[in-house]
Amino acid sequence: MRIILEGCFRIYRSPLPRDALDPLLPLGEDSDGLFGGVPKNKPTKVLVRAYIVKAVNLEPSKATNTTDPYIVLQLGKHRLSDKENYISKQLNPVFG
Repeated sequence: MRIILEGCFRIYRSPLPRDALDPLLPLGEDSDGLFGGVPKNKPTKVLVRAYIVKAVNLEPSKATNTTDPYIVLQLGKHRLSDKENYISKQLNPVFG
């Protein structure tokens, strides 16, 4: 079984400028604009942390009627496998 979780993230300046929250001004009418402090749209190195706590109701294998789940993470060309730490015969494994 293979489960794919896809996602994306956006970077916003925090806290928002006080003028950005003024209901009488159009959104982003502060001195720099709403996104004035946001980095340019170019590739940027970031640290991604993924916390996989558990899986629930995994489909069992037809041959063994169970599963030996483990975690594989892939982000772009980078792949990380934790196959050596599989959890034997669990349909609801707790990883951490």
